[in-house]
Formats: sequence, C-alpha cells, structure tokens
Amino acid sequence: MLALGFMPLVGCSDSEGAGASAGDGGSAGVGGGGVGGDGGTGDTAARFVSLRGYDPDGIVQLEAVELCELDTTSCVITDAGGLASLELPTEGEVAYTAQKEGWTPAIFMEVMSPDSPSLRGLLMLPEGYVAEQHERVGSPYPMQGTGTLQVEIEPDFDGVTLELMSATGTAWYLDEGPVWSTDLVATSDSFAAIGGFTEVTPGVVEVKLGGTAAQGCTPTGAWPAEAENTLRVLVREGYLTTAVSTCPGPQ
Repeated sequence: MLALGFMPLVGCSDSEGAGASAGDGGSAGVGGGGVGGDGGTGDTAARFVSLRGYDPDGIVQLEAVELCELDTTSCVITDAGGLASLELPTEGEVAYTAQKEGWTPAIFMEVMSPDSPSLRGLLMLPEGYVAEQHERVGSPYPMQGTGTLQVEIEPDFDGVTLELMSATGTAWYLDEGPVWSTDLVATSDSFAAIGGFTEVTPGVVEVKLGGTAAQGCTPTGAWPAEAENTLRVLVREGYLTTAVSTCPGPQ
C-alpha cells in the first residue's frame, strides 16, 4: 500500500503522526446547534501542521492557508512550504479549519493528549474537483445549508460500510479515477478506502463502521462515540470534514 501522505483525497496524517487535526477545545458549538468537543485542561502547546493540496499533476505544498482553532481567533498562515504552528489544547477533543481561495474549506479533528505526535500532515481538495464530485452524486455545490464529510479507513481495505446514525445525507464511496460513486455500497481499495456523505445537516453526527471492519476500530482523526466502531464527526455548513479511523484489519 502507498503511504497515506502520497494518496490524494486523504486528510490524514503522514508518517510522523497517525492523528488527525486539531482545533475546538469544546467551548463552542457548531452550526445548526451542534455540540462542541469535550474540553481539556486549559493548557496549550504548539501543533505543527504540513498542509498539502491535491492537484491533477500531483500533491503540492499549500502556502497562505489560514488555519484556525474552531470558533476562536487563534489563527496562523502556512509558509511557502505549507508549514505552520498552531497553538492548541494539549488534551481533549479539538477541531480546526483550513481555508484558502480556490480550495474547499476543510475541517479536521482529533483527540489531543500528551502522546499526540507533534507534526500532522493534512490534505485539502480544490473547489473544482469537489464541485465535480458533488455533481456526480447529485448534490449542490456550493453546499446549501449543509456540509459534506468523508471518512478514511487506515489501513486501506475494501468492504467497509459507513452508516450515518444521527443524521441524513447522500452516501458515496471513492472509486477509481478517483471519483465519488453512489453505485458502490462499501469502500474499495482500488485507490483509497474512503467514503462519505453529502448534504448533511450541520452539527455533530455519528458514523458507524460495518461490513469488513473488525471490532476495535479507533477514531484517530475524529471524536469517539459510546458505541463500538462509531465515530463522532463535526459537520459545518460549506465545509468538507475529513475524519480518519484506524482499524485492526478486515474481519
């Protein structure tokens, strides 16, 4: 399998960190009356982020991306190498946004702890590509009062199903191309094991992993839910949220 850092469409970590992104210390809710993440201790530390973008010609480093802890004024701008350091809570559920003209606004999540890796590699998608994929699955773009989410399974394997438990949306899975497909009913390892939903009402929703996903999958780029193999994912109007789950392998 290719390393995640070389896969387009993936908003997860590179070889120096398996965690996802950071941001909201839980003090603020999200659009549509959603609930923020669980707060931490109040202590903060620098979170180093490497921002890359998917381009038809390959992966590019993204300069001048604004990274902000969700619903705060704590923001930084990536340098010419796509690098930035964002001050984030050292513990608790966090989320942050990434914005740059011409690229789909993104949300990344994780649960911070003293063991969290110091560097996180993230990937954004160009608006042209995301607009085409929304059209493919019959959803409007720009998003109209809703958000879109995608979940990546690590390591990549096919047959994983995603069920939106606490909301509604149009389900899709990544197919060769890479393109979003409503014809697939589970993840495919032909490119990357990714699926998601468009037209999701803003808030914090739950996504249950099924199919070939063995028990014990953990939310390395999302927030944990009470139920086994279930992620809590923050959705915001006009944003693409990328969540990541690490699984022990297919069952």
